[in-house]
Formats: sequence, C-alpha cells, structure tokens
Amino acid sequence: MAHWDHACDCCGRSIAWTMDIEQLLQLLGATAQVYVTMAAAQTYAAARGLAIEAARRELTEYLLEARRPEGSVQEDGPELWRFRRRSTGVDISARISREGRLAVVVAVSVRRY
Repeated sequence: MAHWDHACDCCGRSIAWTMDIEQLLQLLGATAQVYVTMAAAQTYAAARGLAIEAARRELTEYLLEARRPEGSVQEDGPELWRFRRRSTGVDISARISREGRLAVVVAVSVRRY
C-alpha cells in the first residue's frame, strides 16, 4: 500500500490517499516523466485563463495523476490519458507521445468538471 497526503487545491485542507501498488502504477506519473509542450501549455492556458508557465506547471501536476481510459490502448500513435477531479473543476484529456521514459504531452482538451 502507498499512502500520501495532499493539500486540496480549492480550500487547502489536507487530504490523505491510500492506494495499492497496482493502482499507483496506473498513473501516468508512475510510468514516465511528464513533459508539457508549448502547444499543450498554450491550449491549457487559454482554457484556464493562466499565464503559459503557470499553465505548464499546473498541467504537469495534474497529469501526473492521469489515468488511461478503458479501451483507449492503441498499438501505435499517441496515447490518450485523462485527469478529472471535482475539487479542481477540470476534466483534461491529453495526447501523449512516448520518447523512452519521457511522456510528451502533445495536445490537450480541457472542460469544466
């Protein structure tokens, strides 16, 4: 079992999570180092009303906890990963290109959640 504490984005309240290792390995951050391209950061910044670098940092943080939707596994081409949480108010779908252990975020779509 893995356990960690996190401060809630909206209210700062401490939230504790416990996950077994199998669940933890389903997260993008456990499988690769996330790199957000300028194009993805610009799309996210426009959707959230943030500066580019703030958008890149926030998007990187959220995508570390992204999961692959069932049935989205493809043999070739970009992978689809998704992050959504009510406390953040966002639903993010990201297209990820793998370059070794690097997960390059090439495109994102953002919706309110």
